[in-house]
Amino acid sequence: MPAAPTNGDATIDIEKLKKREQRFGGSVSDKLKLADEEEKKKKRAERFGIQEPEVKPQTTIVTTNADEEKKSMRAARFGGTIDDEKKKARAARFGK
Repeated sequence: MPAAPTNGDATIDIEKLKKREQRFGGSVSDKLKLADEEEKKKKRAERFGIQEPEVKPQTTIVTTNADEEKKSMRAARFGGTIDDEKKKARAARFGK
């Protein structure tokens, strides 16, 4: 006797789920809902000529003079310089 597919099985046939939905009058699976939503999105994209969004390359952060000025003002206000001796002592203390 063949084993029935389980809810976690990825090989559940969408057509079977659609037939079951028609028979019992309601959606029985989240996978069916997701498949229906994807179908609707594809149909809408075809109807309106919408293309799939392309993967955008990651952008780099560009610092401006205003950013550098803000950093220097903050460093002056809060004492933003750290001595090399303090860095070495911390590295020795924490092992880095």
